Amino acid sequence: MSFVDNFRVVFARGIGVVFAVIGSIMLAVPEFNLAQDGVEFETFPIAGRAEVRAWYVGTALCISWILFSSELGRALQTIAIVLGGFAFARVVGYAKDGMDTNEALRLH
Repeated sequence: MSFVDNFRVVFARGIGVVFAVIGSIMLAVPEFNLAQDGVEFETFPIAGRAEVRAWYVGTALCISWILFSSELGRALQTIAIVLGGFAFARVVGYAKDGMDTNEALRLH
């Protein structure tokens, strides 16, 4: 296996680890992950907290599983779709809602 092929495998599996960690953090201490985005988790009603945990944990663990269990090409496509989707949603959100008033969050 070439260096590039090894790098692709390590990259895909590494991103899988990142998503597993995000899912674990969101299950145990979601305020840690959300605070960096200016989101105050404790202000959500209990049903809202459960929904945020369910969405983040379920999505992160599903992506992690795909990245570990799929063939390399499918794993890399998944990474591109997920990260591209995140970027696209942020662009649409800023286009619809405008820039954040908090300068520290503007380039997030």
